[in-house]
Amino acid sequence: MAEACPNIVFALFGLSYLESCSSGKDDDEGIQINNNSESSESTGITTQGSNVNIDLNNGNFSSLESIGGNINVKSVGLLLLRTSESQILAFDNCCPHNGSKESWSYEDNKWTCATHGNSFNIDGENVANCNSNSTSGDLKSYPTSVNGNILTINKG
Repeated sequence: MAEACPNIVFALFGLSYLESCSSGKDDDEGIQINNNSESSESTGITTQGSNVNIDLNNGNFSSLESIGGNINVKSVGLLLLRTSESQILAFDNCCPHNGSKESWSYEDNKWTCATHGNSFNIDGENVANCNSNSTSGDLKSYPTSVNGNILTINKG
């Protein structure tokens, strides 16, 4: 069954409806993980054991070029946040409240899940587990290192 853009359907009935006609897919949704230690030029993501390696020169990660830049990399379950020229932090993208991984924003040292609007800190002192019905606390974080243009996240 074909899908129709709501704007067009509503216009047929003389009604206006403000929404864009997009597929609704996030930019990184189609990223596939290359499960070996060799570089994957198309996605910029490789895995090796419990490590996730991100090629920061890959265009998929251009939002991390400046301090404060962040991205939700759903394909590997990570929220990434650049905090300085030499440091990028990594957090579990699974919402402690209800397990949503889809839509996050970052502001004032907090990640906010768009599903129910709950905000979670980044300091790691009071970690709230994924899908634990928690509406506050800290997101689980992972150790990171940057070597040249490669960000390594240890999810082990």
